[in-house]
Amino acid sequence: MWWLLIIPDLKMGKVGCKRWRFHNSAVKLESNPADTNSETEKADVGPVNMENNSKNLPQKTKKQKFQDRKQYWKNQINSICTQKLQAKEMLLKKIQRKQMKNTPVVGDLTDMKDSLPTFTTKKETAEEKPLPYKPPVKLKSRRKEMLENINLFKQVLSHPVFKQNPGSAITEHLQNKVEHMNSLSDDGLRYVKRLIKFIEHKGITSTGIYRICGVQSEISEAMNIFSRDDCDKIPDGITAYSVAVALKTYFRNLSEPLLTTEFYWPLMNISKQKNKERLYSCIRTIPQINICFLLSILKHLYNVSECPENIMSSYSLAVCWSPVLLWHDQTSIDQAVLVPWIIQTLIENYHNIL
Repeated sequence: MWWLLIIPDLKMGKVGCKRWRFHNSAVKLESNPADTNSETEKADVGPVNMENNSKNLPQKTKKQKFQDRKQYWKNQINSICTQKLQAKEMLLKKIQRKQMKNTPVVGDLTDMKDSLPTFTTKKETAEEKPLPYKPPVKLKSRRKEMLENINLFKQVLSHPVFKQNPGSAITEHLQNKVEHMNSLSDDGLRYVKRLIKFIEHKGITSTGIYRICGVQSEISEAMNIFSRDDCDKIPDGITAYSVAVALKTYFRNLSEPLLTTEFYWPLMNISKQKNKERLYSCIRTIPQINICFLLSILKHLYNVSECPENIMSSYSLAVCWSPVLLWHDQTSIDQAVLVPWIIQTLIENYHNIL
């Protein structure tokens, strides 16, 4: 039978196998019989010393064992959480890299970025002002305006040019009015001064003036009212923000910028050198009508920058007005960054131009 091969010392009816012990005192060495006594003595001493050492070690209580297990699982959970957070961060970095590859690289706009957050941070802390109350238009004033429009319409219908060709007469009238309003003339200068007067009297303390856009209906109404010579009575519903946009729109709709396209490239070179004296001498050579408009608007912007309540510095105003006063069809981003320095220098030193 197979189990007879495994157990060699087998007797009939009894199993006479050797006792296999694993401590040193039970092992019999057959190689050196002389050293058996010394080895057995050492082996006999061994277990006694182990028992003494085990008795000296402090034994942990159940509470301590429970705390050790608890701390172990806490460490395991924390390690898993940190691994998850690291995986999320790596995923976000990959997404950002893909977005950076897809977005186009533009020029250096740090100068504009440095000025823009200054207003947003202060605007958040400022108290929100309630919207102005718009009183309803009285029936008497509406009747008066309607009668004036009727009389004007009758005059147009009785005009001989309108009778011959009504379509061409209307288009010619509209073109003449747009060219007259969008040209540097005496009427345009009076229109600009009316807008400036309204802003300095009623809206110079408005937070973010020339940066916050107004309502389109109010802007068109303001342009219609201030284009008349008899604009003494202005409705209360028109805000300073809408009038400010109307003022910028006047200069934006000009066929040529106020500082003229002829002086665009010389001014760009002056802005790179940061030479104020050359800037003043260059501005003095532009046409006289342009200087009249420029001085009126620069003086107004200087007064706005001196008012701390509106939170608009000279540089912030220059950033808002630079694409309005000086532009070119072939301009680039690197050149557009140079324009705010020109406008800021002119605002702060407008009295040195003449």
